Amino acid sequence: MSLVYQIPRKALWWLLIAQAAVILPLLQHLPSWLILVWTVCVAWRVQIVRGVYDAPKSIVKIPLALAMVAALILSFGKLFALEPLVALLLLAFLLKLLELQSQRDVLLLLLLGFFVGSTQLLFSTSILAFLYAVCSFTLLLTAFMALHTATESKSLWQSLKKSSLIIVQAVPLAVLLFFIMPRIGSLWTVPMSSGSGKTGFSDSMAPGNISQLNKDYSPAFRVDFADKKPPAQRELYWRGLSLSAFDGRRWEMPFQNRNARLRYHHLRQQERKQPPQWKVDFTGYRRQADVLFFDYEVMMEPSFQPWLFSMATAEVGLNNVIATDDFLHLRESPVAQRLLYRVRSYPQFSREIDSLTRGQRFINTQLPQDVNPRTAQLVASWRQEGKSDRQIIAQALRWFQGEFTYSLQDTALAAENPVDDFLFNRQRGYCEHFSSAFVVMMRAADIPARVVLGYQGGQWNDDEQYLLVTQADAHAWAEVWLPSVGWQRVDPTNAVAPERIELGFREYIEQASAASETNGFAELRQAPWLAQVQMRLDALNYSWQSWVLSYDQEQQLIFFQKVLGGDEHWRIVAALMASATLMLAILGLWLWWRARPLPPPPELLPWLLLEQKLQRSGWQRNPAETAQQFAERIGSEKPELAGILGRYTQLAYKLLYLPPNTEQQEAIIQQLRRLRNSLRL
Repeated sequence: MSLVYQIPRKALWWLLIAQAAVILPLLQHLPSWLILVWTVCVAWRVQIVRGVYDAPKSIVKIPLALAMVAALILSFGKLFALEPLVALLLLAFLLKLLELQSQRDVLLLLLLGFFVGSTQLLFSTSILAFLYAVCSFTLLLTAFMALHTATESKSLWQSLKKSSLIIVQAVPLAVLLFFIMPRIGSLWTVPMSSGSGKTGFSDSMAPGNISQLNKDYSPAFRVDFADKKPPAQRELYWRGLSLSAFDGRRWEMPFQNRNARLRYHHLRQQERKQPPQWKVDFTGYRRQADVLFFDYEVMMEPSFQPWLFSMATAEVGLNNVIATDDFLHLRESPVAQRLLYRVRSYPQFSREIDSLTRGQRFINTQLPQDVNPRTAQLVASWRQEGKSDRQIIAQALRWFQGEFTYSLQDTALAAENPVDDFLFNRQRGYCEHFSSAFVVMMRAADIPARVVLGYQGGQWNDDEQYLLVTQADAHAWAEVWLPSVGWQRVDPTNAVAPERIELGFREYIEQASAASETNGFAELRQAPWLAQVQMRLDALNYSWQSWVLSYDQEQQLIFFQKVLGGDEHWRIVAALMASATLMLAILGLWLWWRARPLPPPPELLPWLLLEQKLQRSGWQRNPAETAQQFAERIGSEKPELAGILGRYTQLAYKLLYLPPNTEQQEAIIQQLRRLRNSLRL
C-alpha cells in the first residue's frame, strides 16, 4: 500500500480516544455488553497495528454483524425504538474499527462518530451534556487533524490545539445561526421503548408505588412564578391525575378521564413573562373570596405520560389539552420532550355542585364486595352514632393523628384485605397508604371520595428564583365531595405528619433523620454541601433550558421585534449581512495582527539602523554576507569609512552577548548611536 494511504499512528490513537469519549455517555442507556464489544474491537485493532492479527475476512464479519443484531433484538425485544436504533448505530461505529485499511476508512469512521456523538443529546439536553458533546466533537476533529497533518508535527498535542482553535473560531458563527435561523420542530421522531419514560407514577397506584421514589431527587418539573413569590409549602399541591376505580388493592383512572372532551386554548403574548389574557370560564364554580390567582410557567421534564401538573382549579395555556370533568389536564400525546406551558390557578374557587350524577356517585363510592370488612364495620358504627359526613371525616383524621406513624420503610400489606391490615395491624406507612385507606373509609360511609396523585411542595432556588419539584416530592392525597361545597382536598398525611406538608419533603427529611432507626429517614439525608451543589447545578440547567432550549419560533419572533424592530425578511437579511461583515472584519484584524512584522530585538536594532542608512546611500548587503564582511567591503571601497565601520561592527557584536537591560548595554547603544550619527556618506 502506498504511504499516502497508510493510517498515521498518531491519528489512530486520537481516534480511539475520541471513540471512547463518544460511547461513554451512551452506555448508561444501552446494554452493558456493548462495553465488551468495544474492548474486543480496540484490542483487535491494536494487534492489527502490531502485526499480530490480520483484519477480519468477510466470512467472519457477516456472521459477527448478524450476531450483534440478534443480540440487540434479544436485549430490547424489538429493533424500531430509540435505544435499539442508537445501539445499532453504535455497533456500526465500533465494528468499523476492525476494517480500517486506509485514510478514507478513518475519515468515514470519523464522520460516523459525529453522528453517533450527537445521539447522546437525545437522552439528555442539560448544559453538561452539551459541553460533553462539544468535547467529544473536539476529540473527533483532533483525530481528523492528526490524520491530515501527520508529517507536519510529531507532537501529540499539536492536533488538539488546532482542533480546539477551530471550535473556538466557530462559536460566533454558531451563535449567529442560533438566533437567525428559522426555528422549526422536529422533522422526524423515533419511538421510545416502553421503559424509557421516567415519571413519579403511572395511571394506577398500589401500596408501595410512590414510596419507591423517595430517594430520587431528579427533577420532575420547575415552576417560575410571575411575581417570584411562591405560595406557602402547604399550598403547593400539584395535581396530576385522580384515581377512582378500585379493585381492593390498586387504584386506577376512571374510564371517562381516558375519553375526556378536548378543549383548545389559544394564547398569544408579546412578552415571555407577561401574564396572558386568560379567558376563564369556570361554569359551575363559585368564588369563595376575592379573586386570587397565580400566574406561573411550568417547565416539565419528559415523562412519556399524557398528564400535566398544576395547582388546583387551573387553566392551562396550551393547545391540544384535554380538560377532564374533575379539572385535570391531559395532552393528546405523551410528554416526550421537555415541555413549557403557562398556567393560571384560582385556589379560592371551588366546584359548586348540588348533586352528583348517578354514574359519578357510583364511580366515587364503589367498593369491592366482601373486601376489608373490619374497615366497613368501623365506619358503619360511626354512622350508627349519628355522625354527619363532616364528622366522619374529622373522626378518621383524629384516628390517624393519634394512632398512626408516617414511615418511609416498605410496608408490606396482606394480599387479602390490605386496608384492614394497614388500619388495624401495621398502622405505619407512606402517603399512598393513608390516602388509599382514607378514601376506602369515606366510601364505606357512602361519601364520594377519590385518590389524587401528584407532587407536594418543592424546593425554592434563590439563585434563579424558581421552584424545583423532584420525583421525591411525589405525593398522594384524597378528595371528598360534600353537598353545597363540592370536591374538597383532604390530606390524611397532614394529620399524621404535618411537618411533611408544612416544610416539604427534603426539609422534613433533614429534621426527621434522627428517627432513622424506626422510620428510615437517615439514609435519605443528603450532606448540606451536596444539596447546595445540586441546587447550583440545577439553577445552571434551568437557565440553559429557559434561554437556549426554550428559544422556539415564538421566542425568535419576540427577539426580532426587540432587536431588529420587526420580523420582515429584509431586516433579517440585513442583520445577517452586518453580523457576517463584523465577524469577517474581526477575523481579518486577527489575521493581520498575527502576520504583522514584529519589532526587532534591542540588540539587533543598532545594526539594522546602520543597514538602512547604508541602503539609502546605495550600499546593499548580500544575503550570504555577514555584517563584518559587509563592513569590510565598504571599507575597501571607501577607506575613510573603514575605521568607523570596523568600530561599529565590534560594538554591535559585543552587544549581542551582553545581558539585556543593563547599564553596560545602554552605554554601548549610546556609543553606537554617536558613531552612526558621525558617519558621513
